[in-house]
Amino acid sequence: NDPPRGDMCESCLVRNCQVGTPGCDCIKTGVAVVDQFSFECKNWADEDDPLDFRIGFEYTSSVGEVETVWFQWSRLPLFYHRSPSGTLRFMAQVRDSAGAVSPIMEDFVTVTASGGARRSLVGAEMRRLSSFQSAQLS
Repeated sequence: NDPPRGDMCESCLVRNCQVGTPGCDCIKTGVAVVDQFSFECKNWADEDDPLDFRIGFEYTSSVGEVETVWFQWSRLPLFYHRSPSGTLRFMAQVRDSAGAVSPIMEDFVTVTASGGARRSLVGAEMRRLSSFQSAQLS
């Protein structure tokens, strides 16, 4: 039994457009805790359906140790995350119903502690929404 076949698994900044459409490239950098990323395994297939996906990540802890976390196998090929600052390695495997497993695929994102001007814009937008909600309650 051969393992499932497919494109890849990729982590991108979540935006209001579909990655792959003109002008909407996959962005691999963001701001810690503020920005949301998706990690998605697209276009996977195998004759032994259904497929399960195992997603994990690796990061450096506050004491400098590399920590690896794997989530349970799931039918969902998509994972959303907000992350602390640093370079994060996201990993995935795909398994068919007969138990054949793909090699580990990986992708990296870089998350910064501060977004500078971008963080100011996010803060201003949050204050605007908060003011709007307060006005609606009055």
